[in-house]
Amino acid sequence: VALVIVSLALTAAAFRYDPGRPPVELRRNELEIHSWFYGMTVEAASVDVNTVRVVDLLSEKDWRPVRRVGGFGNSHYRSGNFRTANGRAVKLFTTGSQKLVLLPPRTEAGMPVLLDVTDPERFAEQVREAWKER
Repeated sequence: VALVIVSLALTAAAFRYDPGRPPVELRRNELEIHSWFYGMTVEAASVDVNTVRVVDLLSEKDWRPVRRVGGFGNSHYRSGNFRTANGRAVKLFTTGSQKLVLLPPRTEAGMPVLLDVTDPERFAEQVREAWKER
């Protein structure tokens, strides 16, 4: 009985988990994304800085995350590995916003990152400016 109660409590907690947007630290050579479940460090050298931009999921439906393949997801928060509507694998960190910053990989072998931040346009510009020499 105790095991069932603990299992139900953990399941309820997972459904209600809502940490908000993940804190990020933009540095000269990297971006650190702090997430309890799937945080990561994105090296500036791995990103195609010239094509960093904001993706509007309402108008760019191909980028819409449709399937979790290795990550955490509930109605409030999603992080980790996801597939988009166009079948592409991405690292995703979102609270459900429609506008996300896209950090495209420099090579085909890399994985794009879609990141939820307070002001996506401003943040994309900050990334391009900080990493323009990379």
